[in-house]
Amino acid sequence: MKKPVLPTIAAYFLLLTAASAFLTLYRMRVAGYAWTTPLIPHSSLSVKGQWLWVAGAAAANVGIAIALMRGWSWAKPLLFASLAVNEGVGLFTSEIDVLSILLGLAFAAAPVIMVVLSRPAAPSPGTARIGRRAAARRAIGLGCYWAAAFVLFVVLTALFGANTPPRATGSEAGAGLFVIAALAIMLAGGAVIGTFAVAAREAALVLISLPSYLIVYCIWTYLSLKLVYPKHPWHFQWDATGMWLAMLGMGGFGLMAMAEWREAT
Repeated sequence: MKKPVLPTIAAYFLLLTAASAFLTLYRMRVAGYAWTTPLIPHSSLSVKGQWLWVAGAAAANVGIAIALMRGWSWAKPLLFASLAVNEGVGLFTSEIDVLSILLGLAFAAAPVIMVVLSRPAAPSPGTARIGRRAAARRAIGLGCYWAAAFVLFVVLTALFGANTPPRATGSEAGAGLFVIAALAIMLAGGAVIGTFAVAAREAALVLISLPSYLIVYCIWTYLSLKLVYPKHPWHFQWDATGMWLAMLGMGGFGLMAMAEWREAT
């Protein structure tokens, strides 16, 4: 059976949200701020409580994402419960204005809306059952895809925030080198999967999900920082980031069309 598109994109939203949280925790720890610096602006939770909450929510997102990809029946109720719990805790522990809370709710509700709007996928005779060897190859290939998606996420968020050295990922040329490296990892993953239609469809889902998430992420980041710290002179590279997101998204839709055509022939 084919993976349903909207729940899979929702799962990638959750995985990328978790990746963002874990990356923040890692960077804070490397900088020596672990367990001593608050993570949530204007929150009444203790610093330790904030760290535990962020880590726990990220781990829950990973679990729900895997359940959505596997098509388990309890994934949707757990996703709805997770949204309710996270927003409830945020509402009762936050000291920021209602507009900021609603902005956070809109960001968190994106994967929930996708799941609600999704329809059951039709059975696909070519992919209904696969052997252990093919399943192992697909798992390795997907691992390569996810690694490439993580590289792209780190590079493009750094480019958007303009907070890295010019010779690393803070310039368009530097970002391009990392994007090419990530796409090479995806190409290797596709070669491992072996079946063109399957490899193209899985790659398409990644390349559609990542730009979709980053568009929401960049808008949410900009608005959140403007609301919480309105006097800070924030600078974001919209043009350079938007160019890469558009190219990756178009590549994803192109691969999806090729996969659908290949499966139909």
